[in-house]
Amino acid sequence: MRQLDDGNFIIDTELPSSTWLQESVYSEDQPRVMAVVNEAVRSKTIFEMEHRVRRLDGTLGWTFSRAVPLLNAQGELVEWFGVASDVTERRRADEALRESEERYRNLFNSMDEGYCIIEMIFDEHEKPVDYRFLEVNPSFEQQCGLHNATGKRIREFYPNLEEYWFELYGKVALTGEPVRYVNEAKTMEGRWFDVYAFRVGGPDSRKIAVLFNDVKQRKEAEAALRESEERYRNLFNSIDEGFCVIEMIFDEHEQPIDYRFLEVNPTFERQTGLRDAIGKRMRELRPNLEAHWFEIYGQVALTGETIRFVQEAKSMEGRWFDVYASRVGEPESRKVAIVFDDITERRQSEEALRQMERSLRFIMDSMPQKIFTATPDGDIDYFNPQWTEFTGMSFEQMQDSGWTRFVHPDDLDEKAQHWRHAFDTGEPFQSEHRFRRADGEYRWHISRALPMRDETGRITMWVGSNTDVHDMKQAEATLRRQAVQLSELHHRKDEFLAMLSHELRSPLAPIANAVQLLGLQKSGESRIQQQARGIIERQVGQLQHLVDDLLEVSRITTGRVQLRLERVDMCRIAEGAVETVRPLIEQRRHELTVTLPQESVWMMADAARLEQVLINLLTNASKYTEGGGHIWLTVSVEERGTRVEEFESSGISLAPHSSLLATPHVVIRVRDTGVGISPALLPHVFDLFTQADRSLDRSQGGLGIGLALVQRLTELHGGQVEAFSTIGEGSEFVVRLPVQSEELRVTSGESQHSSSLTTHHSPLATPLKVLVVDDNVDTVLGFSMLLKASGHDVRTAHDGLSAVEVAIDYRPDVVLLDIGLPGLNGYEVAKRLRQHSELKHTVLIALTGYGQDTDRQTSQQAGFNHHLVKPARFEQLNKILTTVQEGLKV
Repeated sequence: MRQLDDGNFIIDTELPSSTWLQESVYSEDQPRVMAVVNEAVRSKTIFEMEHRVRRLDGTLGWTFSRAVPLLNAQGELVEWFGVASDVTERRRADEALRESEERYRNLFNSMDEGYCIIEMIFDEHEKPVDYRFLEVNPSFEQQCGLHNATGKRIREFYPNLEEYWFELYGKVALTGEPVRYVNEAKTMEGRWFDVYAFRVGGPDSRKIAVLFNDVKQRKEAEAALRESEERYRNLFNSIDEGFCVIEMIFDEHEQPIDYRFLEVNPTFERQTGLRDAIGKRMRELRPNLEAHWFEIYGQVALTGETIRFVQEAKSMEGRWFDVYASRVGEPESRKVAIVFDDITERRQSEEALRQMERSLRFIMDSMPQKIFTATPDGDIDYFNPQWTEFTGMSFEQMQDSGWTRFVHPDDLDEKAQHWRHAFDTGEPFQSEHRFRRADGEYRWHISRALPMRDETGRITMWVGSNTDVHDMKQAEATLRRQAVQLSELHHRKDEFLAMLSHELRSPLAPIANAVQLLGLQKSGESRIQQQARGIIERQVGQLQHLVDDLLEVSRITTGRVQLRLERVDMCRIAEGAVETVRPLIEQRRHELTVTLPQESVWMMADAARLEQVLINLLTNASKYTEGGGHIWLTVSVEERGTRVEEFESSGISLAPHSSLLATPHVVIRVRDTGVGISPALLPHVFDLFTQADRSLDRSQGGLGIGLALVQRLTELHGGQVEAFSTIGEGSEFVVRLPVQSEELRVTSGESQHSSSLTTHHSPLATPLKVLVVDDNVDTVLGFSMLLKASGHDVRTAHDGLSAVEVAIDYRPDVVLLDIGLPGLNGYEVAKRLRQHSELKHTVLIALTGYGQDTDRQTSQQAGFNHHLVKPARFEQLNKILTTVQEGLKV
């Protein structure tokens, strides 16, 4: 083989042979080269490859060998022509490049900083609008939180990324100027990045390498450091303890002889009395300071040992200091930080406390309660003699056996739990349990214990007492039994009142009906009959009024009254009350003067209750005024200033929350010329069952509950009532009811005050079919006669079963139904009637002697449309029937 070269290689070989391989080719490459040569000789094809050879100077080099076979006409191999090129430098360059790339890749993959190469994307105006990730390192994802970013645009991840990121990177790409900055990416969960960006390649590449670190934690740490430094400075300047940093001064023998103040806080001067100390030596300020101060601080400076001690500085006015000293910096700095507190007063207090403890122990020993003290952990360390006397055991014996042996077994677990909870939490201890006395009797005690704390809040001891409440517990048990008995008596009283009401009202109903029947035949009535009818009518009304008052006061005193508030005209209520009481006033020949506002006075109130208040006051005035007297009823509106000025002129200051200050008031005054009220009785005039010992009063009867009702109903409306009287000159009762300003407004179309009341009765339309049911024959007869006289068709029944049968057959428009019926009661009758489709719309009216709120609710639930209380006036029933007739017309 003929081989051409550049003169650096051995070229004596004519044919590929083992001699050529051994002399020219590097031994490690010989097998590979020989294999390629053999294949070329066999196939008579071109031979080329790179391999290492030994140079003429003995060094190894790289050559590119290429040989072409020369064939004769018969295709036989004649010889080879080849060339060998020295490629050592290129191979070295390639190797260096691979090593560089490997180092780069290792660095790229192993560094903690995030790294990426991005390609900037510009719009048609060369404005940077986005960038694409070309390459990212493993730390990239951890640092910025972006997954699988290679090949994607940042806008795909964060469409709202702040514009300044594009501006910064765009500038680097265009100018080639690297930048280093710290910035926040709010859209990337508020991360902070420390970024170094530089261009890669030429300006046309638009590529940027970005090296970055997520420094959010560092930023937070910096902020925390600033905050910590600020807290330290605030603490340094605000703590109550004195603080200073000193530099120790030693002599040539390393003995501490002085120290210089480098830094002091504001409290330093107050605690030590040393002024302008910074930069000065202690010997300048206190030449006679005791040597032990220098020795202690010198030891801290030299050894680095932290020392806490309490010491007196006699040269500083005998102050006592609680000191904490520690070295600052390296040993050679000789600096010591000192935190101290002037505890002179505390030392004096401790001595006073010791004296107080001696006094306290004397007091505890002399107290009748069983006093004890305990350690902070709850171990009893003292009992006074009373405990020893009660248990019959000395304190030493108690320590051996423990106090728990004296607790009743049934109480022990609970007491122990409370005891442990108190000592675990520092909360006061209280427990109620039984202790066994020396004679074996268990007696109830209340145990209490409070923690005593030092100035740091640390519990130093517990002080407690055991108080014998055995007799009190027995008294409480007796009171509870009595309360149960009273509750039962109260319940029986309610039942009695309800039954009394029913039994009184039931006979009143036929009497009232009979009086009304007599009233229908006035034309043939003699004067005596007319007077007798009037007497009966008035006495029935008086008895009904007494029953109503008795039940009403029972409901009010037990809190069972609920006001039915609605917008009402106070003038109308007053007129209604006057009409109700007018027969009594006329009977006693009194003159009644009524003064009402010209316009309606609107307010939110229960009309029936307020009318009851006025009726009671007018009735009271009429009863306690001799015949031919004078009664005044006045209704007015007082603004805020009127009542306030009245009090302030008397030197009385009203509380800011007083209702007298807040709103206007409706004021009702009832005045008479009666006998008056004695000064002894006047403060109690609103008490239940209170009456004056006067013949006039007794002649008029009454239970002494009318004024009590007035007060309680007024207070339920948020008002107040007052009584004024002088013996022989009459009495005046003043009711004040708060009312909002807007409630007083008279709107267009609202009724104005009228001086007279007129009742309009519509003529009867189609007669109604009415079924009257009551076991009292007189009641049935009376209502039947009145209904027939009014043109209605009437059927009757006297028990529940008959009522159901008659109703099914008769199909009445209205059923007037008693509740307390034999057989089936009224509630059961109502439920059965409602089960028949043809009677579903029949109007059911309950007629009963039971008139409490619960009774009305029960009748409504049973299916009744109305509830009348005996003795019901026929006018009430007629009003309901008129409404039914109007409904039938529609």
